[in-house]
Amino acid sequence: MNGLTYRSTNQVEKSMEQFVKLQMVLRHQPEVLFQIANLNEDLGNDEQAIEWYLQVHTVVPSDEGVLQKLGETFDRLGDRQQAFQYYSDSYRHYPSNLEVIRWLASYYTEMHVPEKAISLYERAGRMRPNEVQWQLAVASCTQRVGNYHKALQILKSTRSKFPENIECLRALIRLCTDLGLKEAGDYASDLRKLEHSQNETIQENKRTGTSVTYSSGRGSGLSSAASGVDSTLKSQPTSAESLSKSIHLYQTTPVDTSYQDQLGPLQDRPRTSRRLMNVETDDLDVGSDLLPL
Repeated sequence: MNGLTYRSTNQVEKSMEQFVKLQMVLRHQPEVLFQIANLNEDLGNDEQAIEWYLQVHTVVPSDEGVLQKLGETFDRLGDRQQAFQYYSDSYRHYPSNLEVIRWLASYYTEMHVPEKAISLYERAGRMRPNEVQWQLAVASCTQRVGNYHKALQILKSTRSKFPENIECLRALIRLCTDLGLKEAGDYASDLRKLEHSQNETIQENKRTGTSVTYSSGRGSGLSSAASGVDSTLKSQPTSAESLSKSIHLYQTTPVDTSYQDQLGPLQDRPRTSRRLMNVETDDLDVGSDLLPL
């Protein structure tokens, strides 16, 4: 059996043996080096994986996939500075990888440099215009740099494009409340109507046996896009008590107007009114073993 066959049957150690043997013959073949690095990842040997990925990087220094792998592995080891360096290099060689864009933007946000995150989220939004989380992230970062009225305009524009997105409505309620704008009441009313409509649809489909799941909209939360990158950042919900003082609710049943910023808590502000191939090994018959994924 060859290395890829062992790997496909989850026999990682045997797969590793085959690729190590092959590497003794093809010492600088990047595809072989990459497989060994990746297998070390599977085995939880991140330090060894880095050593092998660095060998691949020496052979193909401009491969954005290898650079991303180095960034991911250093990040798992807790070396954020090295991870940032390799993610940045990966982005420089291929600026259209959403996973890399997401990681870099999250890093800039954590380092309190939201103005750099804005351009990255804007780029992601141009790449995926039908996904709302990028616009919400731009609005959040715009608030972080202190431009609250521009953030409000971004949220209003997002609301017009995604009228059924609950997270956008909650963000509008929070920001309008913080700015002392009466529009907060209108958005709270819209939120209540939207949630009521969605609940009715869910109940109706339960009666008819149709399975429908409502969320806050496609790609509504950056946390789902970030895949846990920002999980260490805690969110600050809007105070329901403060909202009740300024918003007239058209129903007596409570509405959840709390908004959890997907990038973490905002600072206090004044309340104004793939490309590497798989390699097969067959008893070191290397004549026809390098096959694409």
